[in-house]
Amino acid sequence: AAAIPDRRISQVTAQKYGVTVEYGPDGKITKHHYPYFDKDTGDQIGSKVRIVEGKQFYATGQFKNAGLFGQHLFREGGKYLTIVEGEADALAVSEMFDGKWPVVSIRSGAAAAAKDIKENLEFIESFDNVVVCFDNDKAGQDAAQAVMPLLSPNKGKNVKLALKDAGEMLKAGKVREFTQEWWNAKCYRPD
Repeated sequence: AAAIPDRRISQVTAQKYGVTVEYGPDGKITKHHYPYFDKDTGDQIGSKVRIVEGKQFYATGQFKNAGLFGQHLFREGGKYLTIVEGEADALAVSEMFDGKWPVVSIRSGAAAAAKDIKENLEFIESFDNVVVCFDNDKAGQDAAQAVMPLLSPNKGKNVKLALKDAGEMLKAGKVREFTQEWWNAKCYRPD
């Protein structure tokens, strides 16, 4: 594991999540590898690979029975769980919180958020507070609205960020603002 300087991710955070990088001949990072683990056995079963140039993704291995990104790191139960929309955002939130609270990411983007949440609901529901911190765009906020009713009443909170996502907040050095928005997240109340 190595630091990801352009995203302000420390080596400590990358190492915690098992994220590795590949370098090009110019010494610049060309790919990030995000590992996924089997929910039952804890074995690594696949990876999502992000090609830095052009922001393309592909997967290796298989994802049947894979938990959320980072889920294998945290025991069930606890005060707070933050769920973000992408692996890099999970690293960013963990970085901003100095690894203090569990942070996981959905596997397949906003369109499949509800499916990912349903498949991991037992783990998610074991936390007292579930802070959903999806991207501040239409797809992200629509996904957050689809996910909230799946959670127990008064458990889910939705963070609306000033910038596009947690990664952008970290890159812009807006850690204090992110933390305030996280703590001020409104509890979901069905209509």
